[in-house]
Amino acid sequence: MATKGLSYFVAGKYTFAQGAVTFTEGRVLSKAVDYTINLDEPTRNDFYADNEIAESDNQKFVSGNIQFNPAQISPENKAWLLGITAREVTSGTSTIDVYDYDDNMAPIYAGFGFIEMLQVDNVDKFQAITLQKIQARVPANSAATKGQTITWQTHPVTCDIYRDDSTTHRWMSESEFFDTEEAAKAYLNSLFGITA
Repeated sequence: MATKGLSYFVAGKYTFAQGAVTFTEGRVLSKAVDYTINLDEPTRNDFYADNEIAESDNQKFVSGNIQFNPAQISPENKAWLLGITAREVTSGTSTIDVYDYDDNMAPIYAGFGFIEMLQVDNVDKFQAITLQKIQARVPANSAATKGQTITWQTHPVTCDIYRDDSTTHRWMSESEFFDTEEAAKAYLNSLFGITA
């Protein structure tokens, strides 16, 4: 089995009520380029006996982050993640939305999902992966001027990963393998309440 593709960055606003995690305001954030998950692993706590490790403490995930790289995330979707409300500004004869990074920002907690394309015994399969609870950091943007040839540039988004509020404190889930990307998308759409 090998991973050979990535698609469909989606998210939904995280809520925990009456013992259950749910997601609302689900949306497709962007087309996917790549992602990296970094976990802060706790220090091992080994017990030695007869000059070797006899027992080891059951280490648990504490914290981490994901950096996802969208092909292009819209100002609306970025503002939604960062808890920014649009401000209308008149420009000539039209009105435009402007998103202010200021003291009023309140990054939301969200669930996040995507689809990995795998090759299993020479057959394409698709797996939906979800992070239960993330919170976006303010992006550090960069850009370079266009030269004689185009260097494609993207703006990665970094989010902190948290354990959810369920009794088992889940933080990530992987689906079974789907035969089609459409089936994996349908699963994520159902989970996050995406209708369009």
